[in-house]
Amino acid sequence: MNITRHKRNHVPGWQRWFLYTAISGLILSGGIWMAYYWSLGGEMNESMPLSFMRNLMMIHGIFAYLGAIATGIFLNHHVVTGWRSRQQRGSGSSLLILFVILVGSGLMLYYAGDDDLRRLASLAHQLAGAGLLLSLVIHVGKRLITTGR
Repeated sequence: MNITRHKRNHVPGWQRWFLYTAISGLILSGGIWMAYYWSLGGEMNESMPLSFMRNLMMIHGIFAYLGAIATGIFLNHHVVTGWRSRQQRGSGSSLLILFVILVGSGLMLYYAGDDDLRRLASLAHQLAGAGLLLSLVIHVGKRLITTGR
């Protein structure tokens, strides 16, 4: 029965590849940025390689656009079908909620002029990014366990 439901909500390979490419780019660029940021005291300062950090943020932004496109593609079929089948609602809902937090905090990081607001947005963005990764591992892991592949 679970396998039948899985096939009904199958994600085509190109969509999965597109999403995983975007997420991999986000994890790498965001993870490297966070490693530098926290290893140098958790504040932007003169000791940071600013051009390197700026380039990481540009790369991260490009992958964020790809991630938004991939999420939009998934909303059309995979999310709707998954919700109707009542499978993995918890992990799927977590992914969508964290995605919205990431988009909102990313916009605040880009547009907020207040330094305190930017610090709060940065922390929220980093925590939501880590949470998204964990939720994705749980969501995909459940599928792998359920279907045996």
